Amino acid sequence: MRTSRYILGVMAVVTLLVMSYPTAAQEASWWEPADPEPGDLITIYYDASIGTIPTSASLIKLHWGINEIGSGNWTQPPPSMWPPGSVPQPPAAVQSPMTEIENNLWALDIQTNDSTYTLHYVFTDGSNWDNNNSQNWDIILGDPPAVINTYHKFIYDTRSAFATYGLSDINSITVAGTFNDWNSSNRPLTGPDVNGVYQTELIVPATGTSYKFVINGNLWTQDPDNPHTDGSQYGNSYVELAPDTLPYFTQVEPPEGVIYEPGHSFPVTALLRPSDTGPGISGNPTIQLDDEPAVPASYDPITGVLSEGLILYVEGIHAITLSAEDSSGRVGTYTLPIGIFWYSDGYHAIDAEDDDIGGGAYTYPIVSSDAADLLYCYLHDADDGDSLGVEIGLADITHETRVLLQICTEVGGFYVTPPLFDTEIATADWNGNGIQICLADPDSPDYNPAIHNILQISRNPLQTGITVDVTEDAISYNVFHFEIAVDDLEDILGTYNRGWYYGIYSFLEGPEGTAGHSWEIDAAHGGLDQGYDPDGFDALFMDNRDLQQIMFNNFSGNRTCTIDNEGRGFVLLEPDAIGPNIGSLGPALEILTRGALTIDSLQTITGIVDAVNPVTVFIYQEVGLVSYPYMASNVTDTFEVEIELEEGANIIWAEASEGGENGVSPAIIFDLYVENAPDAEIVTSYDGGIVTLDASASTDPQGQAIDFTWTADPDNPEPITLIDPNSAICTFEAPDTPGEYYIDLELEDTENNITNARTFAAVYADSVHPFSLNESAGWVQDMILYEIFPRSYSVDHQLSSITADLERISDMGFTAIWLMPIYPGPTDHGYEIVDYYGIEEDYGTPEDFLELVEMAHSWDIRIVLDLVINHSSIQHPFMQDALAFGPFSHYWDYYDRDGQGNYTYYYDWLSLPNLNYDNPEVWWEFINVSKYWVETYDVDGFRCDVAWGPQARNPDFWPVWHEALKEIKPEVFLLAEASSTDFTYFDYRFDAAMDWNLHHEGAVNLQNMFPGPPNLTDLNTVITNYGFPYPQYHYPLRFMENHDEERYINLATADETKLAATLLYTIPGIPQIYSGQEIGFTS
Repeated sequence: MRTSRYILGVMAVVTLLVMSYPTAAQEASWWEPADPEPGDLITIYYDASIGTIPTSASLIKLHWGINEIGSGNWTQPPPSMWPPGSVPQPPAAVQSPMTEIENNLWALDIQTNDSTYTLHYVFTDGSNWDNNNSQNWDIILGDPPAVINTYHKFIYDTRSAFATYGLSDINSITVAGTFNDWNSSNRPLTGPDVNGVYQTELIVPATGTSYKFVINGNLWTQDPDNPHTDGSQYGNSYVELAPDTLPYFTQVEPPEGVIYEPGHSFPVTALLRPSDTGPGISGNPTIQLDDEPAVPASYDPITGVLSEGLILYVEGIHAITLSAEDSSGRVGTYTLPIGIFWYSDGYHAIDAEDDDIGGGAYTYPIVSSDAADLLYCYLHDADDGDSLGVEIGLADITHETRVLLQICTEVGGFYVTPPLFDTEIATADWNGNGIQICLADPDSPDYNPAIHNILQISRNPLQTGITVDVTEDAISYNVFHFEIAVDDLEDILGTYNRGWYYGIYSFLEGPEGTAGHSWEIDAAHGGLDQGYDPDGFDALFMDNRDLQQIMFNNFSGNRTCTIDNEGRGFVLLEPDAIGPNIGSLGPALEILTRGALTIDSLQTITGIVDAVNPVTVFIYQEVGLVSYPYMASNVTDTFEVEIELEEGANIIWAEASEGGENGVSPAIIFDLYVENAPDAEIVTSYDGGIVTLDASASTDPQGQAIDFTWTADPDNPEPITLIDPNSAICTFEAPDTPGEYYIDLELEDTENNITNARTFAAVYADSVHPFSLNESAGWVQDMILYEIFPRSYSVDHQLSSITADLERISDMGFTAIWLMPIYPGPTDHGYEIVDYYGIEEDYGTPEDFLELVEMAHSWDIRIVLDLVINHSSIQHPFMQDALAFGPFSHYWDYYDRDGQGNYTYYYDWLSLPNLNYDNPEVWWEFINVSKYWVETYDVDGFRCDVAWGPQARNPDFWPVWHEALKEIKPEVFLLAEASSTDFTYFDYRFDAAMDWNLHHEGAVNLQNMFPGPPNLTDLNTVITNYGFPYPQYHYPLRFMENHDEERYINLATADETKLAATLLYTIPGIPQIYSGQEIGFTS
């Protein structure tokens, strides 16, 4: 069985044996003239006999761009520069065919223009790439253009839903980047301010800037409010800066949207700066109130500080406009919105005018250009406090205008998009503790009473409540005005005797292009023509208009624009802020325990009550139409009860009375999952020429009868006839053709719950071997494994580039690909995961991954995924919920903790909290994750990162995980990142583990066997595991290098590297090559 593997291995070794390693005098590419100027004709050469593109390539193309900004951010050349046959590669490159001018020497002429100051390129033949060992080739033309500097604020906002580190985690924070040579100590941020914000303003080049924040001196993290990265392997945050071309005002006080009472005196101050590109300020800046004439402001030209005292008496929204002119006649302005209202009149919030531009560039379709420009919100008590009066004003309300209002009792933890409106904007999860309502003109042709002006009182399951009566003159007065009975709100949010959060944003519905009841903003109107760019134009309750643009830009294919906190789209209002009569007098109650999807029917519910005297608290559990009461007596502060959940949604709330006044808490929802599908148990045996498949030990959780359906895999070596395929016990006669014969089993109970399982029997020339759980399939022992880091495998990082390269991978003899993590996460390496069911955005789509698997299988190549379930990212929603709600989070116990309740982690991996494998729900969660990738994409195996971690914390997990996967796909390959000398990992856990002894731990190993000849006896002792044979069907993974280790070519000569590779391929075990190793990559 090892013969084919050996032959393929020798084929791959030949690749190493025939390659030559270039010296300083041997370059794969060069250009003439050697020192070009902008406008020169440049000839680029490529020697395929030195480079990594196969010499058999019939066509080599130059993949190129110009005028790089930051690291790897090319600019697409103008079409006038494209050589004949060029094809654009959006968004930043072109591919142009080269000409083979002599054997293996290719050339291409490019006519640059006067604006070309850099040219960058790599080569491809359509499948293979040569990117100069991941460095690209860079041509500098003449002197680089003068760099203009500008001011830029670097802000780390701990309130962000995407912030890895909160206030309690931060002792210090700095910013490092291209502007300071990545010095992690000399650019500190000040703070935190009262909002938990750290910031600094720096003078930096007005170009593309790469940067990261550094927490506590050593924790490098991306900007949580900037989803853009520089494309490098480090995943640095990236911002494109442009110079200010007009005079501008900054550090303006008071803040935008401040509310004063009539007659209040206040100073207006600002710092005036000239443009980055022009002359200084001319004359005196002015200040203007509303439509009154502008007057000179008090101004110090030395410091640039403007200040002016004001007293306003007229109630309403006022605009204070600051204006300044430079000596070139360029004028810069800043308009500060100020509200003047009596505080006793209710709650007023105002918003800047003309900030309805989404992330900064949104324009309107055929509707009015102000149709989503929010101006103010006014909340007040009505009907003597029985109703909440709501007034939301816009610059213009049209038939297409939509405003989404959310009221809820908490923010933090999970964030969700609206169930009825596909706006691509997430807000704090309001299920069980809040409502949403979408406001629309009742006369709109797209008005739908089932979704507009009606309370959405539950997200999951989706339920609606009362319809609110929006005044019919909304379009005439540009105001949505309505009242909601407080009782209707308190039925969902609990008694209004504690703060409620309010959030409001605007969007459109009705123009051509509307989908999911929200107009999708296309590229012609400032969008991306993508399904994930937010459709919102404006939002209230933002600290300022700059933050609003930042938040509306904080999205990507794996990140949803999120309105997440106070000052970031929400405001927290106590009832007294709205009116003296709207608040309730009963005890204030809150369920502290957070609801969740769970498999644990017994839950402890903890709450708190604020009452003058001890009270009796009634806790209610509602399942469907049935309610169950519980009681806690003589409660003065906290209370606790244990509740037995029922299958499905369990709505839980608390009530208490004092002095004749009743108080009700917001509800929480536990959704209990109960496994009702049959449990498959298959025993495969062989006797007397007959293979028996016995599933009679299978059971149904509900004791129902089970129907059995056995089916032979159509790809078996030859057809087989199953006897009694609809019985618990099925047989077939052993076939003559050798190979593995797979049989699938479907079990279905009387309620149509279905379970699928699978087994096989291996037929040899002289015997038949039935599969048992602690065995591996035949392909495993013949495997040659090729590890790929998708981010560095190709210039575009795409999974599709791997798919395009499968023929080359197959030709080298590889039979399996190990993909480093492909899941979404904040780091370049992928081992910090925030979504175990998704695909990293810059790797492609789920469809791209499915195509890769299917095409790999067509080449007889298996796909093995890196599975990272020792830990999650600190940014994973489970951990974020635990950080937000502490021990009351259902996910608090999803993470391993020390005696003080701190989450544990290994080494310095602070952002990688260890999962708690003493919690059965963690088992359930990550067994489901693993099965998902097998059942959805038909992946062939997993390499389990830090497999030694769960084994050390709870050795019982891996056997259960192993059984769950082998039952649905017995041929699945399970590889542990653990030592192959510890046979515990081979005991119903994994098929293979890492041979660290041969790599670096043995007395003689691949790291120390050169330059002197190794002691062959000692080497043989290491290879044969010191005389302890590996268990049958289990193997050591042999490797020279991987993503954790140094490239071998950097440790040894070319000949030594070839010899080590030959050894790797000709000893027992599974050989593994790290992509690039086959052509001598050094990094």
